[in-house]
Amino acid sequence: QDLYLSGIIRPLQEVPVVSPTAGVITHMEVSEGLRVVKGQRLLTVDTSGLTTEVRSAQVDYLNALSAEAKAERSLQEAENTYEENQKLYRYGVISRDQLQQSQDTLSDAEQNTGKSTKRQQGLEIAALQLANAKAKYDALLGQLAHSTVYAPASGIVLKLHASGSGSASTTGALGVGPGKTIHFQEVLLSVGDMKGLRVRLSV
Repeated sequence: QDLYLSGIIRPLQEVPVVSPTAGVITHMEVSEGLRVVKGQRLLTVDTSGLTTEVRSAQVDYLNALSAEAKAERSLQEAENTYEENQKLYRYGVISRDQLQQSQDTLSDAEQNTGKSTKRQQGLEIAALQLANAKAKYDALLGQLAHSTVYAPASGIVLKLHASGSGSASTTGALGVGPGKTIHFQEVLLSVGDMKGLRVRLSV
């Protein structure tokens, strides 16, 4: 007696292809069912839309870096001035008020660079802001450098995920294609390793 069952045959392993950047797809070089090899070019993305974000992140990072450097430079200048003024005061060249003024300037500079516990918490926040600005800038630069998406493994293109924006007439039934807007770390499609199969049956 024959037994008929319906089910789904799938590869043992499916590797998602994740977008390393954000932008608009300009060239699509794969379709469902196509065999690809690891490192093969799958699609190309226009990342020019990230340019404004990169420039803004660069300005934030440089401003934070400049502020930190300026504080350090001010401290060095204040230390040198106070040291020289101490000598001048001993020789009677400047008044006590002038010496006190340079000492006050040094105290302010020390506060701005963390040598005063009073401003330590604020400086820690500033350091975090600098680190965050640099991390954002580096991440956006990395996205700009990855305008081409490659196959992460060899196998068969199993499915193209319907996501992003764009007209159905442009992308057809594949879900992604030229003209589609994609986002950073968005899953675009899957590649199935056909070295082994698994079957899911409906009983």
